[in-house]
Amino acid sequence: MEYINIAFTGHRPNRLYGYDLNNPKYKQLSKILRKLLDKIDYDNPGKGIKGIVGGALGFDTLAYDSLYNKKISGEFPEYNLLKIEIAIPFKNQNIKWNHIDKVKYSFCKEHSDKITYVDRLDDYKVKGVQEDIYHISKMQKRNEYMVDNCDLLIACWSGVKKGGTYNCIKYAIKNNKRIIVINPNDFKIKKYNFKRGDIDE
Repeated sequence: MEYINIAFTGHRPNRLYGYDLNNPKYKQLSKILRKLLDKIDYDNPGKGIKGIVGGALGFDTLAYDSLYNKKISGEFPEYNLLKIEIAIPFKNQNIKWNHIDKVKYSFCKEHSDKITYVDRLDDYKVKGVQEDIYHISKMQKRNEYMVDNCDLLIACWSGVKKGGTYNCIKYAIKNNKRIIVINPNDFKIKKYNFKRGDIDE
């Protein structure tokens, strides 16, 4: 089976709408994600979808939910045409999370088709840093792994030119990946125009 590999990157709750996923704005963002997934599915008959998410709080969690809900929707009664991979920067990334977020995180891992601890992979190790513990560079290494293994990057990005989401987008641009950007402020969707070198309608 041939798959369309889609990586997801986006802001954490403090740069979105807070920690309550019942916020109506999260609901609207979730609908947009589902429509994008449905269109990608429709445009690629006979191919499956593999989603690669980072497993962090915020947009990562929302992306996982969108993939999982599509997977269990009954649209694929005969074949497993949708797979989910969590690309985790280091094993203990949830060590400081609250109980509710840890429970959600455990659910996501349990119902994923693949779990990848990126800092254990030779090509993505941070030199001189122990595995399984926090290091800021591991976040970008996780992003690089996701981009390296995707055909398309879906990014939830407000346009602020700093932070992990922006760095992930820059890396994807450098590697000539297709990019769809959802602006969480106005919910507009844009695609990266490689010829012009900017984000275009």
